[in-house]
Amino acid sequence: MPSIETTYKLPKDPCVFSKNVDNQIREDILHHTGFSKANSLGKYLGADIAPRRTPRGYYSHIINKIQKQIEWLEASMFKLSW
Repeated sequence: MPSIETTYKLPKDPCVFSKNVDNQIREDILHHTGFSKANSLGKYLGADIAPRRTPRGYYSHIINKIQKQIEWLEASMFKLSW
């Protein structure tokens, strides 16, 4: 009976490296594994997945809205306690 040889080609997602990985090591890994290099992690549910720190002001509008709601609730509870 003849043998049937099947080869599978797995999809290879791009590889993201830490800044601490030496360029030569990166190139060796990419060469030996067949992965491609990605510059960023991309997005998940529409939000950037970034290894960098998010600026403080990025979420300030959300924080301000929540603080105003808390102040309103505190004022309402104070009025009810009289």
